[in-house]
Amino acid sequence: MTPSFPITQTSIFQLKDGISLADTTSKIASPAVKAFIQLKETVKAQKGFIRQYWGHQVENSQLFVWYIDWESPEHHENFTESEGYSAYTTSLGEIFYFEKAQPLTIYTKWSSDATAALNAPVTEIAFLTLPNGSPEEAKTATEEALGHVMTNVQAVGKAWGASIGWVSKTTPSDHKAAAEGHHIALHGVFGYASIDDHMRWREAPEHAKALETMEELATKLRLDSADIYGTDMFHVAFYHPKS
Repeated sequence: MTPSFPITQTSIFQLKDGISLADTTSKIASPAVKAFIQLKETVKAQKGFIRQYWGHQVENSQLFVWYIDWESPEHHENFTESEGYSAYTTSLGEIFYFEKAQPLTIYTKWSSDATAALNAPVTEIAFLTLPNGSPEEAKTATEEALGHVMTNVQAVGKAWGASIGWVSKTTPSDHKAAAEGHHIALHGVFGYASIDDHMRWREAPEHAKALETMEELATKLRLDSADIYGTDMFHVAFYHPKS
């Protein structure tokens, strides 16, 4: 039997016009917020659920990002095959567009713990793509090249946490986030005290060196940035439930 491992389900939605989920704790909640509260409670009640984070994208508040940690892919699959899942997806469709802006869901196995990055006041999120059929050596080369970068992000860039992970699946598989012949392969999260702190890191000499490393890697392995609804990087100030 193949050993199970924790995964993170990342869903990126476009909110329907006029809907905001910026405050999901108010006692006076809109119908959309009440619907989302029910959705996240449904997820929380599932066997294998670990934790969840959610928030609007800073650069485009119409985009909503929801991270759910599961004990294993099997636990998530069991949820999708459960009797209540159809009603769950129907409720999602009351809050988010499904045809006007196709949602993107990405499943990630982290190479290191991503909790600190996601618990930071603001989190930078980026995805990279590789050509379909890339050999396993491409992953190894990427991890080795990014090792020093990850160290500097925290030591020099003062990130609260940083993690990368390999993407095991995207839904839908043909989402336009990846160029033709490529697939979303790598997921990175970097937590900061503020966006200003992130911008200061981008001005550091060590960041310029990191860019050189990434450019060399891109040339060698045909590594590219994913296009997530018009941007290759964005920030989210996640809400962190206490329980």
